[in-house]
Amino acid sequence: MTRPPSAGWVDVDIEAIDHNIRTVRAELGDHVEFCTVVKADAYGRWIG
Repeated sequence: MTRPPSAGWVDVDIEAIDHNIRTVRAELGDHVEFCTVVKADAYGRWIG
């Protein structure tokens, strides 16, 4: 089974991501490493 072709786009608010990272960094401090995940609403769809 092959996945059907699809078209799409992503709008990313870099300023919002930057703000969120700075907010978390201010709470954690510089000595803590953390990883961020940017994702959609988690309702992907595949029709096969």
